[in-house]
Amino acid sequence: MKTCETCELETDDFGHVSAEDCVEELKALLAAAEVAGCDPYEDVRKMHRHFVLGESPVPQFGGAQPWVERFDCLREELDELELAINEGDLPDAADALVDLVVFAMGTAVQRGLPWQALWDDVHRANMAKVRGIGRRGHAVDLVKPPGWVGPRTAEILRAHGWEEK
Repeated sequence: MKTCETCELETDDFGHVSAEDCVEELKALLAAAEVAGCDPYEDVRKMHRHFVLGESPVPQFGGAQPWVERFDCLREELDELELAINEGDLPDAADALVDLVVFAMGTAVQRGLPWQALWDDVHRANMAKVRGIGRRGHAVDLVKPPGWVGPRTAEILRAHGWEEK
C-alpha cells in the first residue's frame, strides 16, 4: 500500500487520497504540531544539546574558527540549493532550504543570539520597506523608504548580555 506524500495517508490502488481527507489530515498534523509547541529554533537548540554542538547563554562573538566551520556548512547547503534549482528538483531544493535555516539557527544557538527578539525586530524593519527595484535590479526587491528605521540589533544584543568591545 502506498502513502500520500503530502499527508502520509494510505492511498488507493492508483495512489490517490481524496482531497478532503488529505486536507483534514494536514489540519490534524498542523494542530498536533501547534499543541506540541512547534518551535524550529528550540528544535535546533535541542539538536545542539543532543550532539554537543555548543550553546552560549549570552550573545558572544567568540573565536573565528567556529564561524568558518559554520560558513562552510552554509555554503555547502547553498551549493546544494543551486544544484537542485539547476536540476529542477523541488524536493532537494526544499531540503537544502531547510538545512540552510537549521545551520543559520544553529550558529545563533552557538553564539547565544536571542533569536526571537532579533527575528521580530528584523521582521518589523522588513515590513516597513516598500516594493521597488533595489541594487540587484530585481522587480521583487524591497527597498528602504525615506525615514526607514533599520533593525536595532546591537541594542537587542546588549539587552541580552552582550558586552561590546
